[in-house]
Amino acid sequence: MAICAGGSTTLIGSAVDGDGNYTYAWNNGLGAGSTHIVSPLVTTTYRLTVTDGNGCQDVDQLVVTVNPSPTADAGPDVSICAGESTTLSATATGGSGNYSFSWDNGLGAGANKTVSPVATTAYTVTVTDGSGCTDTDQVTVTVNDNPVVDAGSDVTICQGSSTTLAANTIGGDGNYTYNWDNGLGASASHVVSPSQSTIYNVTVTDGNGCIDIDQVIVTVNPAPTADAGPDASICTGESTTLTASASGGDGNYTYAWDNGLGAGASHVVSPVATTTYTVTVTDGNGCTDTDQVTVTVNGNPVADAGGDATICIGESTTLTASATGGDGNYTYTWDNGLGAGASHVVSPAQTTTYTVTVTDGNGCEDTDQVTITVVQNFNDAGTIAGDEAQCGPYDPTPILGTIGVFGTQVLTHAGIPLANQTACRYQLDYHSRIY
Repeated sequence: MAICAGGSTTLIGSAVDGDGNYTYAWNNGLGAGSTHIVSPLVTTTYRLTVTDGNGCQDVDQLVVTVNPSPTADAGPDVSICAGESTTLSATATGGSGNYSFSWDNGLGAGANKTVSPVATTAYTVTVTDGSGCTDTDQVTVTVNDNPVVDAGSDVTICQGSSTTLAANTIGGDGNYTYNWDNGLGASASHVVSPSQSTIYNVTVTDGNGCIDIDQVIVTVNPAPTADAGPDASICTGESTTLTASASGGDGNYTYAWDNGLGAGASHVVSPVATTTYTVTVTDGNGCTDTDQVTVTVNGNPVADAGGDATICIGESTTLTASATGGDGNYTYTWDNGLGAGASHVVSPAQTTTYTVTVTDGNGCEDTDQVTITVVQNFNDAGTIAGDEAQCGPYDPTPILGTIGVFGTQVLTHAGIPLANQTACRYQLDYHSRIY
């Protein structure tokens, strides 16, 4: 008979004939008894001596051949991450060769098996050689929990803006490293300013080499483009209208101006000094843009039409305008048909007020007036007679001693105080000069 190393077998002796009253004796230390269990380490011959009641004996022997057992190797223990798989590969040495392999846990026959346990599991393989001798070995597949990474909530930004990506992780063994795509690289947090909508993936790896991946989408909304309008120049005291417009973005624009103007696309302004106005345009996505417009306030010139003058009918006088301030490049325009030019000779037939408009190089203007009073000659009896109520009866005789009528003295005519001092002074003045 043959057994495998480490195995055992039962020796059972029996006899026939003789008188039937048998006793049994085995060698190799087994002693009496017909049956013995033996586990020889090497091939061994066992002798059985049978004695009957008459003392008659017989001897027989049995060789127990001990075949060497194979040595099974299930491979080294292995660690995997949840959801992964690994291949179990069994080998054997020794024995008689011609090995067959059988795994537990439902794997069945075969030296190699791919497994994906959901929890840490020990797998046992049994190796059988050509002699039927067997050996077993175990391999443990440790299943490590995966980390769970959160790349954060999806976010929407405006073109030109930035946002911070921040990954957080739980589970696994706690020793996390992070790696972002799109060129961001390592670390949990990154500030990004994508020019277009972008998906960012983050991979977290724990100390066991287990990984998890998550992604966050950064949606980029196009920003509006603000236009505050062209710069403008006005003159002191004038106003202008600021009108903003916008393009791009989502089209639902609101406008807000600084300098206390507030909301609205258009505003009328009257700055007292050169001022820059900034408008902020916001679209329906909350994206903004700003633009500026500068309103330059040019100082007005100051017109001077000259002093008022008094002339007699038929006489002429020269009107001469001048100006200060502004930018210095003055042009002059007179009314009453005089037209352009700083100076004009006039001969009005009656008292006339002349208005001059001064315009500088910036188009800023100022006006001034000069009055030319025209008085009639004193030797015009018909006219002077109409003034008798104020100046007394007409008397062509010169009134001596009244030169200097523009003084403070009280004028009299024929011993009578004149009713209209101012009017009669003109008349008396001309009377004095004429006569």
